[in-house]
Amino acid sequence: MDRKSLLNKIDMVSFAINDCTLFLDTHPMDEEALICINELLPVRRSLLEKYSQYFGPLTIDTATPSKKWEWASGPMPWEGGCK
Repeated sequence: MDRKSLLNKIDMVSFAINDCTLFLDTHPMDEEALICINELLPVRRSLLEKYSQYFGPLTIDTATPSKKWEWASGPMPWEGGCK
């Protein structure tokens, strides 16, 4: 899977999670929304881990521990890192 399509999937799942979160703020007992968010969270986590494995971390929680801080070791956005 290429970088752009993986980012697109992460965006779609993240949007759905945010939408469920906002809905649950006003409907905290809605079982359907709770099921939905509980199904989507592991999917998002898996996609973030896959992205991190191939292209570097998108979020700090997918950064891998090492002896060197590697968060900013990839290309910066102004260097074409967001293409």
